[in-house]
Amino acid sequence: MKKMKWVTASVEYSPYPIYEDQRNRFNLHSLMQDFEELLKETEALRKRLQVLKDKRLTLLAEVQFLKRRHKFLMQNELQTHQQNKVWGT
Repeated sequence: MKKMKWVTASVEYSPYPIYEDQRNRFNLHSLMQDFEELLKETEALRKRLQVLKDKRLTLLAEVQFLKRRHKFLMQNELQTHQQNKVWGT
């Protein structure tokens, strides 16, 4: 039979308890920095998305206006053309 080596399952154990607190502080600090950086990136992306949505809405409103204007001008041109035919000019 082979001898089995037992590995400690606890990751929390450290032979140097003095440094364990420093390591936890460093990990916490690193995680907090990562979190704040991700939060800033997320907020920047949200703002960019909102700007793009606003721009899209503006363009849609302009397109609707231009379609109505085109329709009005085409009807007006048609009416003017028909009136000119009736009057003979």
